[in-house]
Amino acid sequence: MRKKVKIGEKPPHPFYVPLDLIKEGFVGETDIMADAKTITILHPNANLEEVAESLMIILRDVNLRRGLKTEVETELIEVDEKDEKEDQA
Repeated sequence: MRKKVKIGEKPPHPFYVPLDLIKEGFVGETDIMADAKTITILHPNANLEEVAESLMIILRDVNLRRGLKTEVETELIEVDEKDEKEDQA
């Protein structure tokens, strides 16, 4: 899911979140993780295992948008090509 948010330019820099995310429970005080290029807002009820799984899904989506295949997708393509060759033999 890709959404737009608005961060205010002037202090206190309010952060406006789309209503559908609010309805999914992104309300109140919650943690964020950030580096120089991205911010990840953690759902208040998510554990670290769920966060890691969610980030892997997002990373796969980013790679798809970049036109890259993940390791798993590459392995599946290789298996499909192998099966196809065996079927032709």
